[in-house]
Formats: sequence, structure tokens, C-alpha cells
Amino acid sequence: MGEFYPLIVIGAVIGVLSLLFLAAYFYVSSKKLQDEYDRKMTDKQIIKRLLGYARPYIKEFVAVLVVMLISIVYDLVSPVLVGEIEELVKHQFELPKLFSMVAVYAGILVVSMVSMYVQTMILQKTGQKILTALRQDVFIHIESLSHEQLNNIPVGKLVTRTTNDTNAISMMFTNVLVTMIKNFMVVMGVIGVMLLRNYAMTLVVLCFVPFVVLFTVIFQKFSRRAHRAVSDSRTELNTFLSENLSGMKITQIFNQEENKMDEFLLKGKGVRNAKFRRLTVFGIFRPMVYLLHISCVLCLLYLGGRSYIRDVTFLGQT
Repeated sequence: MGEFYPLIVIGAVIGVLSLLFLAAYFYVSSKKLQDEYDRKMTDKQIIKRLLGYARPYIKEFVAVLVVMLISIVYDLVSPVLVGEIEELVKHQFELPKLFSMVAVYAGILVVSMVSMYVQTMILQKTGQKILTALRQDVFIHIESLSHEQLNNIPVGKLVTRTTNDTNAISMMFTNVLVTMIKNFMVVMGVIGVMLLRNYAMTLVVLCFVPFVVLFTVIFQKFSRRAHRAVSDSRTELNTFLSENLSGMKITQIFNQEENKMDEFLLKGKGVRNAKFRRLTVFGIFRPMVYLLHISCVLCLLYLGGRSYIRDVTFLGQT
């Protein structure tokens, strides 16, 4: 039983952290934000509406997917090829065979670099077209607002929605969505290769996957609120700057420079505090994922080492 103590300790630490995060998750979920009541569309409806902007460029995304498969092949083949080269150098060294394997590796690397360049160029051009369409629709919608609505909405808020927010949505098409699909396919391919080479060690690695998913779901709840707080505070600061810079003469006439400076510092502190809270969320989540990574490596080394020692002892006795 004593030989399993290290694994029990690792499991206990991860279990306690998981319970703490679950408690924090349910505590935060019980507190609704004010802007969550104002939302009339679910995440699924928003994503479905945004994907409508990508529908005219379906051919470009299919081309990116084909090119991306080439880079995925490199990500899967390169570790295996490097391992084969190391085995060749250690045991049965043959210079011609080494040159051929290095040449194959270099060729795969060059093809992967070219595919990454093509993928980046296609995505950037497509992203700029989507960004243009988004900004045009937002501007047309702003022009269709009534005079009463325009009087109630600050100018800085409209500028932020037209520039920064649309740019963030464009990044979803050019970076986030494609990277997520690529990483998913790479993970599935890596798991397949690992199962073929050593299914026992692969099952040990898969034991940590539920905890990664759990931490990611919990992090998504906190990160959404943190990002929303940063966006709202930045919008308020931009609104304040836009209104006061355009009305600077009135501020000087009534001698309100010091009051406006105090308001500006207060809003600046709000942005800083919101960014610090977002940094705190990332500062907790990333070390937790790294902890899972280190725990997985320790388990592999421990179990793999014990298996190796047991095999060597068995061969020595025979």
C-alpha cells in the first residue's frame, strides 16, 4: 500500500482544489450581475448570429482547414520522428539513414512553415473583410437610432462599440476559432498516437483530463465577469474623455478642471482595478493547469519508473 502513497497525495491535493473551485463557482453563480438581466440573447444565439458574417467566406475557411491539416501532421509526426532519430543515434547508428531521416524532418518543417504562412494570410484578409462588414452594420444601426436614443447614449460608448468591440469579434474568426479547432484536432491525434505506443501510460494521462475540463469551465465563469468589468470600465473612461475633450471650453469657463481631474483619476483607478482582478483570475487558473501538468508528469515518471525497475528485476532473475 505504501507504494501508492505519492499517487494518493497528488489525488488528494487535486481533489481539495477541485472542491474549493466548485464552491467558488456555485457561490459566484448565485450572484447575478445587473447586465446579465439586460441580455436578451443567449450565447448560442449570439454565436449563431456572428457566424452569419463568416458564411460568405466559407471557401476561405475550408482552404484554411485543408492547410491547417498539413501543420497538424507536422505536430503529430515531428515528435515521433525526433524519437526515432534519437534511438538511431543511441543504438544502431547509420550515417546515411540519419541523413535521410533529418532530410525528411526538414522537409516536413518547411512544408509546415509554408502552410502556416498561407493560413495566416488567408485568415487576416478574411478577418479584415468580416471586420469591415461588422463596422458598417454597427454604423448603419447607429444612424438609424432616434434623437432620444442618441441623447441617452454617450458618444464615447458608441465609438468604443464601433471600434474596439468589433475588432475583438474579428479576432474570434481570425485567431480564436481556428486555433481552437486546430488544438482540438492535435489533441485527438496525439491521444491516438499515444494509445498506439503505450496505452497504459495514455490512460494515466487521460485521468487528468476531467480536472482540466472542470477547471476550464470554472475559469470561464470568472474570466467572463473579469473581461466584462474591464470592457465596461474602459468604455466609461473613453466616454468621459470624449465628452470632456469636446467640452473643454465649458469646463474652463466654469473652472472645473480640478473636479474633472478627480473624476478622471477615479475612472482610471476603476480600469486599473478591473485589470488587476482579471490578472488575478489568470494568475489562479494558469498555475492550476500547470499544477495538473506537473502532477501528470510526476505520475508518469513514478509509474513508468516502477514498471521499468520491475521489468529489469524480472529479467535479472530469469
